[in-house]
Amino acid sequence: MIFKKIQLYFYTLKDLKISQFLFHLKFIFIKPKFLNKEWTNKKIFYKKKEEFNFIEDVNDYKKVNFYKKFKLLIKIENQNNKLKKFNLYYLNHILNEKISLNKKKDNIKKLYKYSLKNKNSLAWHPYPTSIRLMNLIKFRYSNNVNSKFIDNFIFSHFCTLIRNLEYNLNANHLLTNIIAINTFLVTCSLKTEEIKKNKKKYFNKLDKILKSQFKFYFHYENSPKYHLFLIKQILDLEILKKIVGKKNNDKNILLIKKGLNFILDISHPDKTLPFFNDTNRNHIKVNKIKKKFEDIFGNLGKFNLKNKIFPIINNKRFKLITKCCEPSPKYNPGHTHGDNLSFELSILNKRILTGRGISTYENNNERKIQRSSKNHNSIEINGLSANEVWNSFRIARKSKISNLKISKNSIYAECLGYYHNFRFNVHKRRWILKNKNLQI
Repeated sequence: MIFKKIQLYFYTLKDLKISQFLFHLKFIFIKPKFLNKEWTNKKIFYKKKEEFNFIEDVNDYKKVNFYKKFKLLIKIENQNNKLKKFNLYYLNHILNEKISLNKKKDNIKKLYKYSLKNKNSLAWHPYPTSIRLMNLIKFRYSNNVNSKFIDNFIFSHFCTLIRNLEYNLNANHLLTNIIAINTFLVTCSLKTEEIKKNKKKYFNKLDKILKSQFKFYFHYENSPKYHLFLIKQILDLEILKKIVGKKNNDKNILLIKKGLNFILDISHPDKTLPFFNDTNRNHIKVNKIKKKFEDIFGNLGKFNLKNKIFPIINNKRFKLITKCCEPSPKYNPGHTHGDNLSFELSILNKRILTGRGISTYENNNERKIQRSSKNHNSIEINGLSANEVWNSFRIARKSKISNLKISKNSIYAECLGYYHNFRFNVHKRRWILKNKNLQI
């Protein structure tokens, strides 16, 4: 049992970057802490030059009616479910047009007062801090809010976040941190030397990270839900540039166009995302983002993109979406499942076969099952999944995909995984789509 545990840790840790080890140690000893900063002498933000609204992000935690029952905050803080807490702290509801402006402002003040007493609260973990920072800036411009308190609270978010970037996780967390910092810097009118230096540094860093994380214009974690969320974040950043009269980044606009084309291509005919990796029904609507882009930046256009991640074949009756990719990135495959060579199928524009999706990120049996091969329509060998998934976000021995062949009517691939008795096993699968049937 001890030897097995050692093996799991060894194969999990061996692919980590050195920077991840160092920053893991940092977060063990130095917890993110709310920094209450005030900039009272000058205005922090540029004036609004154009009028645009933003799409409210999906809130995974619907059980807590945040704007009515803020007293539940402390109760939630003491619970173990990290995902529920994170969703509470995003403040997604402040972009909901159905909620009154006074209620939104009131909850922002309550969170501020709560943070003064609980500076080490999970609310100030870099990830929810990043999303909340973007939401507060979008809220400010959408509602023409001119409040010194809210401006200073936003500035506090920036000062807190810039000291706690998630180099320990990298991947979508670090990208979200950097997009949030860029969102602040794009809208910030302060002319201090520190702000000027940060603008150059983080504008360049964002370009570099986008280039490394979006391979073939799909986010390299290969989770459709996270890809769509990140595309929306980049779109919001470019919309804010327009709002304050800044020049848009042509590379980012092209990335949004191709990223949306990719996700539309692999979606079901009803525009639902396939439930590969950490994806479920509760995601932002693809068509909403497409419409928002086209309303502001013009026609999305069509691109013929190489798709060796989720190859598809379709005809008038069927649409088949397959998953033929390995755990990615190797240094943080936390959102990867054992769903190699699984597939989803729509018949006559209706979803017929899908994965079961996810409902939790907690380290429990439910999460283990949801990440397994049997939770998707793939196979197990000796009761094992293709990838050696364990804990909430860990993978030890990782599978490999080879001999991928895609034609007009068929897909073939081989998966080397299912480690057992000191060797890997091979799962070979071919899909052949005909006019009236699918052969597997």
